[in-house]
Amino acid sequence: LATHYAVHAATAQKILALAGRSEPQARDLFDLSLLLSRPDAVGLRLTGEQKRALPDAIEHASGISFDQYKSGVIAYLDPTQAALYQERTEFEALRQLVVSRLRALR
Repeated sequence: LATHYAVHAATAQKILALAGRSEPQARDLFDLSLLLSRPDAVGLRLTGEQKRALPDAIEHASGISFDQYKSGVIAYLDPTQAALYQERTEFEALRQLVVSRLRALR
C-alpha cells in the first residue's frame, strides 16, 4: 500500500517538474514513462494544481527531442540498460506513452 502512494506522489511531482521547468528535461519524460508504466500507477488522481499543470507538461513532453533524450538520459544509463532505450523508435514510443497518459489524466 505504501508503494502505491509513493508512486502516485512521485508521478505527480514529475508532472509538476516537467510542466514547471523553463527548459524541459528529458529525464523527467523518462522518469514519467517508468512511473506511468507501473501497474500501481493505475487510478492516479491529481489535485487541482496538478491538473492545471497538465497542458504545460504535455506540451513540454511533446517538445523533447531525440537528441535531448540521448544526451540527457541515455548518456547516464548503464551501457546494458542504455541498449534497451537508445533507438529513436523506442524514444518516440516512450514519448507517445507519456503524452497519451497525461492527456488521459485531464
